[in-house]
Amino acid sequence: IKMNIIVVTGRIGQKERKDINGTALCKLSVADTKKYKDKQGNKQERTNWFQVSYWGNAAETVDRYFNVGDPITITGEMESRQFEQDGKKITFWELKATGFDFPLSPAKDKGEAKQDVKQDTQPGHEAQTEPANDLPF
Repeated sequence: IKMNIIVVTGRIGQKERKDINGTALCKLSVADTKKYKDKQGNKQERTNWFQVSYWGNAAETVDRYFNVGDPITITGEMESRQFEQDGKKITFWELKATGFDFPLSPAKDKGEAKQDVKQDTQPGHEAQTEPANDLPF
């Protein structure tokens, strides 16, 4: 069994929306910040940035409802691409998103419904919407 599933919750740092051959593409940079104390007890902070891509209807929805600074939970798979630059081999990792969620903050009403939007991972295919609570078990 091959598994490549990642879930990231963070804040949007950058957002770009464009069309590729008539198919919507939304690219995000999402920051996940971890706060911790080092061995000396000093407060530290480390931020990881994830490059994310959405295609099709999911791209249009993310572009419409999310803005820079907003929290987002992303489900997808990591994909790498390699290229050469100045004689050096570069590996670029990107989260190819298959779903998203509007994370609830503690200040929000707990009665809000969560929704997970799934999309076909191939550009040009329509996204499918499935309720997050519709699990087979």
